[in-house]
Amino acid sequence: MAGWTAPDVFYVDDQLMTAFGSTGQLLALDEFMDEAGVSRDDFIPALLSIFTLDGKTYALPKDWGTLGLVYLPEAFAEAGIDEPTADWTWDDLKAAAEAIAAKGTYAGFCQNADWARFAPWAFANGGAYASEDFTTATVDTPEVKEAANFVIEMKESGALATASDVGAGWCGEAIGKKLAGMTYEGGWMVNFMRQNYADVEWKAVPLPSGSKGKADVIFTNGIGVNAATKYPKAAAAFAIFLTGRDNQGEIVKTGFAYSTHPDQLDDVVDPNDAAIAQGGTFDLTRVAYWGPNTGKVNDAVSKALERVYLGDQTVDEAFDQAQEEVQAALDE
Repeated sequence: MAGWTAPDVFYVDDQLMTAFGSTGQLLALDEFMDEAGVSRDDFIPALLSIFTLDGKTYALPKDWGTLGLVYLPEAFAEAGIDEPTADWTWDDLKAAAEAIAAKGTYAGFCQNADWARFAPWAFANGGAYASEDFTTATVDTPEVKEAANFVIEMKESGALATASDVGAGWCGEAIGKKLAGMTYEGGWMVNFMRQNYADVEWKAVPLPSGSKGKADVIFTNGIGVNAATKYPKAAAAFAIFLTGRDNQGEIVKTGFAYSTHPDQLDDVVDPNDAAIAQGGTFDLTRVAYWGPNTGKVNDAVSKALERVYLGDQTVDEAFDQAQEEVQAALDE
């Protein structure tokens, strides 16, 4: 971008939106969308939040992903308990994880000290990492701390293990290697398991409900246009095509990601993938975006969890420290 050699059309994440949206280096697409008969209403509303500035659209969401409760049926059979359902609560998950872990063959539930996997816990308990206007840190609220305490209590009871605890690189791999009974993972598990652990039977259901209801976290990126392009109309048309229903429909068929158009949610073919995708429709689900310094905010939460996992701090101590760190990031 600095050397004026950037592509006409490129992938835009929250960091690039932060860097280029406010400096006029991304082309506002609204005029071209109107000409093409495309509306913001065509997209899942939450997905546009990252790419909107002063009411204008600077990129269109290309796809998205979310999390589901991924599990091994054989672990439940060994423990003599029923498999998860879409009606599960946190207490159901905890009880099942304890029962599975007690048998000794599998870890009950796998989760690392990770802001993304913790986010649905916080959201389902009525919490968030920052205020709606991204000006005030909210990681020291009772809602967030209660969610963290629930997770930590599972770890302290032996119901929760990290991927490294069981000898896996990540919790999805722990499922493939039959090292854990359950975890929170996304639709990428479909192709991962198909390619690497085709002989392992696994299933997925939507995440369990917290005290305030069901919640999930959405990951998304967009397609944007260089404001310096010599061909704004053609570049915008290409961005609109890539994110349009026809192309998104083809992406859904591959199992790679979900369409950004709500009317195509039912087009997900794989039943496990479809179950995971339901997380994007929950009222409490949020996009993982907290303004210009989203990365720093998320890192502060992950580090707080890590300190508690290691026993270096209590939940109160860790999240009080994170509150200061997140506020500093929001103030930058």
